[in-house]
Amino acid sequence: MLVDYEKYDVFISYSRKDKAIVDEIRQLLDANSITYWLDTEKIRTGSEFMGDIVGAIEKSDLVLFISSVNSNASYNVANEISIADKFKKTILPVRIDDAPYSSVIEYDLIGVDYIDYSKRSNES
Repeated sequence: MLVDYEKYDVFISYSRKDKAIVDEIRQLLDANSITYWLDTEKIRTGSEFMGDIVGAIEKSDLVLFISSVNSNASYNVANEISIADKFKKTILPVRIDDAPYSSVIEYDLIGVDYIDYSKRSNES
């Protein structure tokens, strides 16, 4: 069955262990009317989730990579970054800690600048 995927401004690639920070970033995207694809909201019950992820990356303009010790250890995140590179998507790393990129991810991101979100103000 061929699925017609919606178009999104942003595909969010992250580790679920970083959900709290991802929720902060989602609020920023929502406040600026930026559409995004996030697995916990968009994967349909009973779907082939790997195909859903590939389709969502293909239909998104940008891949926002939430870089952390957790995401850099994730096999699935590494695959998402590789797929984004395959589709020639702009990949924007947002570093939420000082963890280095895994070697697999670094290969795709060599020379790509990033946003340092680890130094953000935690004041309300």
